[in-house]
Amino acid sequence: MTQRIAFIQSMWHSDVVDACRHAFLQEAESLGHPAALVDLFQVPGAFEIPLHAQLLAKQGRYAAIVAAGLVVDGGVYRHEFVAAAVVDGLMRVQLDTEVPVFSPVLTPQSSTSTTNIAASSAITPWSRDANSPPP
Repeated sequence: MTQRIAFIQSMWHSDVVDACRHAFLQEAESLGHPAALVDLFQVPGAFEIPLHAQLLAKQGRYAAIVAAGLVVDGGVYRHEFVAAAVVDGLMRVQLDTEVPVFSPVLTPQSSTSTTNIAASSAITPWSRDANSPPP
């Protein structure tokens, strides 16, 4: 079975999502999963992540998929719809394909919250305390 991981990230709020990607790659390396086994993909926004995840999962090339994005509350209800659609879509991908999908798709209360998220290196799809290695 393959040990490759697909990392899909949205291009909106790239400072935050890039920090998430860097933290993921660093954590994966510290757990013995080389960055060379992680393929990186970009999509325009978080809404496009589930489709890309599904296309990748159906290839059978990846042991797992990580989907990173940021949906900010801009003061209208739209962010709730987008966040729910993304999370529901990612759940559907893993249920339909049996490829695990880890989702640090974040939905902070305001755009000022994104500064704190970008500064945090704690955004990882698994913990160092986990009993098993990454997929």
